[in-house]
Amino acid sequence: RGLTRVDSDFSDASKSLKTRGELRNLDHLRKPDGETIMDHVFGEEASTQQVYEQAFRNIVFGAAEGMNGAILAYGQTASGKTFSISGSTAQNDELNKGMIHFALDDLFGQLTKKACGPEGIEYLVRMSYCELYMERVNDLLRKIGPQSQNLAVKEDPEGRGFYADGLKEKI
Repeated sequence: RGLTRVDSDFSDASKSLKTRGELRNLDHLRKPDGETIMDHVFGEEASTQQVYEQAFRNIVFGAAEGMNGAILAYGQTASGKTFSISGSTAQNDELNKGMIHFALDDLFGQLTKKACGPEGIEYLVRMSYCELYMERVNDLLRKIGPQSQNLAVKEDPEGRGFYADGLKEKI
């Protein structure tokens, strides 16, 4: 059984290790009713890069080690979720990069270091980009149409989790 570190500092060996099964059942995250725990609270002056580095960078580092990762944005309509994830649509707008830009920079930076190492390992990266809006899963890597909207969510028959049927993966 593979072990995975569940903390924000991969170099600290004193942190607890969880098996993939323990991570999957989420018991380590359960809290008494009425209690809310937040990892971080950011003020309005926080930049997208600061939020990424504090809250999401370790997800990307885990992906570089072979773990699946997901970065989610949740909130009210027009609160800036899409902008925070995608960033500006203007070309070369370095000040308004989104989480995706920072994540891909980090991921491919980590994989390049590993590929240039003595073992010369090759990597295959798959990425999906979807939204859950009004209880419908929409594929954001496809043009808007019947194949990209209201995708069915199914459970893997071998018990490996859930997936959106027909969600496009970029390699």
